[in-house]
Amino acid sequence: MDRPWERLDELTGREAAKAVGDYCLEHLLYLKGQQRIYWGLYGDERRIEVLNTASGPVAKIVQDALFDVIVLGICRLLDPAQSVKKSENLTLALLIDMLPIPDRKDEYHSERRRLRDDAAALVDRRNKHIAHADSAALKKDARVGWVSMRQIKSALDDMYDLLRRIYKSEFNTETYGWKSNDHPELQFLRALAFGNAAHAQKLEDYEEALITTPYGESLPDLEDIYPDWLRTPRG
Repeated sequence: MDRPWERLDELTGREAAKAVGDYCLEHLLYLKGQQRIYWGLYGDERRIEVLNTASGPVAKIVQDALFDVIVLGICRLLDPAQSVKKSENLTLALLIDMLPIPDRKDEYHSERRRLRDDAAALVDRRNKHIAHADSAALKKDARVGWVSMRQIKSALDDMYDLLRRIYKSEFNTETYGWKSNDHPELQFLRALAFGNAAHAQKLEDYEEALITTPYGESLPDLEDIYPDWLRTPRG
């Protein structure tokens, strides 16, 4: 896979800006995938019960780590173009700064600053809970850095909308996001819920029923072998 940002020093103009954009887009889509998996694992009580039955402590560690990784990734993309030590950050700000045609830079930066302001709670969590152990933030009843998955999803969607506009206007390129029917967490949950051997047997039984269905009769639906809460969401 091409990783043009690794050759950024060799690129100029539109190519350099596109390389930074490619980094931002690839990592944003990866974060959207992580958010989707997080919600798929922990957004339903019955799924949480399966995880806790397998190992409650492991499920909690994975939940906390995945949550903070997503927050950290969002904040990194919303960081300034330069760090305090003047080194460049591969961020939305750097992408906008590097666009060769200045016409819409102010508009893009205004939108980026709005996104950063809207993500203030995420930035607080990154700065005061993940990167540091801020004493005030850790006091009883302090709500600094409290973040909901709704806020995370909103930040990811808004960042993607901005990137999509930049790609279309500046690079004449359409971008494509996360596939709506892609739920990799389901295979994991199904194996935990039934056990690997039992799940494999259920799939074999389904394939046998599919093959032996008499001509003219309705074919069996794979989703019907699972309870509602382990089925692929429709739409």
